[in-house]
Amino acid sequence: MLSANVFADDWSEKTTIKEIVAGYKERIVLFTTTKPHHNPKGCESSYYAITEDDADLNLMLSMLLAAQRSGAEIQIGVDSSKCASISHAAGRINVTRIKSY
Repeated sequence: MLSANVFADDWSEKTTIKEIVAGYKERIVLFTTTKPHHNPKGCESSYYAITEDDADLNLMLSMLLAAQRSGAEIQIGVDSSKCASISHAAGRINVTRIKSY
């Protein structure tokens, strides 16, 4: 069994959404936040990347849009074992989950 602390460093601090870029035919979403990006793997950090292979893209896009529109704080869960690998997202911080507050 793994302790919950094993995954604790995978979450960003609370932040808000600055920019969302969507519409890529590769089905990815890129976004930025107002606080520095959480990047435990040392990926290219200009954008967080959500890919269909690693997360529910439609649900996360909806959460991001709602959080941006309302100014709500979120936390971003990232994959600390790899960077994104799909086309326009390649090398960027790979997002696996989002918490909205």
